[in-house]
Amino acid sequence: MKLGFLIIGVGIVLSFMAAVVPHFSGAYQLQISVLLAQLTPYAIYAPAAFKLDDRAVEVSGVLLVLVHSGLVATERFAQEGQYADSAIYAVPLLAATFLLPLLVRAARLPWPSK
Repeated sequence: MKLGFLIIGVGIVLSFMAAVVPHFSGAYQLQISVLLAQLTPYAIYAPAAFKLDDRAVEVSGVLLVLVHSGLVATERFAQEGQYADSAIYAVPLLAATFLLPLLVRAARLPWPSK
C-alpha cells in the first residue's frame, strides 16, 4: 500500500509539471484542463491502491507513472509546453480507461476497518 501512495504522489507532481506552462510574458500559466486530464488516472487508481493489496495494483501503478513521465517529458519539456496535438489529453484518459477494472474490483470490497 505504501508504494501506491508514492505512485499517487509522483502522479500529482507530474500532473502539475504538465499543467504549469510558460507564458509568452515570461510568467507561468496553470492550465486547468490539462491538470484535470492528468489527474484523472490517479483519481481512479487511488481507491484501488487503498483497498486492494496485490501485485496487479502495484504493477499497474508503476506502468502508469512510467507512461505519464514519458508523456510529460515529451509533451511538456521537449515541445516546451506547446500542446499542438491532443496527446496530453488522450494518453491520461486512455490510461484511466485501462484502470477502470481495478476500480470496479476495489468497489466490490468493503472498506478496511481498523
